[in-house]
Amino acid sequence: LSTTTTTTATTGPPPPTLHVVTRLQAASRRILNLHQVMETASAIFTDQAVTYGDIQGTFAEQYAAFQNMDVLCAVHGTALLNALFLPQEAVVVMVMPYGTRGWMGRNMKRAAGLYEERTVLVLEQKSSQSSLYNVNLVDDKGQALVGEALTKNLMELVQDPDKVWEKNWMHGFALFVNVEGVYVEIEALAVLLREGFRVVSGRYR
Repeated sequence: LSTTTTTTATTGPPPPTLHVVTRLQAASRRILNLHQVMETASAIFTDQAVTYGDIQGTFAEQYAAFQNMDVLCAVHGTALLNALFLPQEAVVVMVMPYGTRGWMGRNMKRAAGLYEERTVLVLEQKSSQSSLYNVNLVDDKGQALVGEALTKNLMELVQDPDKVWEKNWMHGFALFVNVEGVYVEIEALAVLLREGFRVVSGRYR
């Protein structure tokens, strides 16, 4: 008489997923050190759980894609409005380019934090070298700055962004929102991604 024992394999919860919005084909707010960002993300999550790029397809397809994300990371901008379609308990990581002001992300934070269960983490870039600006500065008469005048204003931009805001509020807003690209500060990003991983992992415990 022989007895066969059937063992049912148990599987744990799926690993938390992370999606990074890159805007590689866009004219502004592109992540310029994407390779470093993805290496850091993959070390915290897993290679299979980390994706990047811009979500394409029909509305239904895009909605389904966002519903399968645990953590969404993007540079400050309208791409973060997609957080509205994330699961209620998702984590949103907002990267604020150097020179931006906290109030600029206020509406995005409200949208991203729509649900009480939602976690919103903000990375404020501290280094003036972390943002690449396609600068088109003008004087009080609307004339483009060139030569020494342009150099002086560029130095002000690097040393004290507040001076740009003081001179022309709308120009400051346009300049910093439409930053050409961002070198994400990796150590600071890693801290927030670890926190995001911890938060979403906790829901399976």
